[in-house]
Amino acid sequence: MQFKVVNGKALQFYNSSGSLTGTIEISSSGDMIVRPDSGSTKNVIIGNRDTAGDIDVGLATAAITMKFLGGGTITSNGNTLNIGDASNGDKVLLANTTFSSSFDVTGSLNISGSVDVSGSVYADYFIG
Repeated sequence: MQFKVVNGKALQFYNSSGSLTGTIEISSSGDMIVRPDSGSTKNVIIGNRDTAGDIDVGLATAAITMKFLGGGTITSNGNTLNIGDASNGDKVLLANTTFSSSFDVTGSLNISGSVDVSGSVYADYFIG
C-alpha cells in the first residue's frame, strides 16, 4: 500500500480510540517536523527500543549543526558517553564551555585562552 501526502497536508497518526497520537508535516520552508501529540513525555524515539543501533545524521562530507533549542542534556543514562573517536581521526572542539563536574582527558589537551580554577590544582593532576 502506498500513501502520498499532497498539498502541504500533515500525515497524522491515531490510536485505536481515535485520538491523535503524532503528526509528521513539512513546514513552508521545507523542514520536516515530527511532533508527538499525546503521551506524558512526548518523547521522539529513533530506532528500535529492543535493539541497539547507530544513528547517522547528514552526510560524511558535509558538517551539520544540532541545536538544542532551550538547552538540554545529553546523557548516557548512567553509562559511559564517548564523544569523538580517535581511530577515525575525530576532533572534538568545545567552545565557551563550563565543566561543573569532573573532566577526564585521554590524549592531549591544548588550551587557547585562560583557565579559571576554583579550589586546588596540582601538577600531579596534569602529569601522569
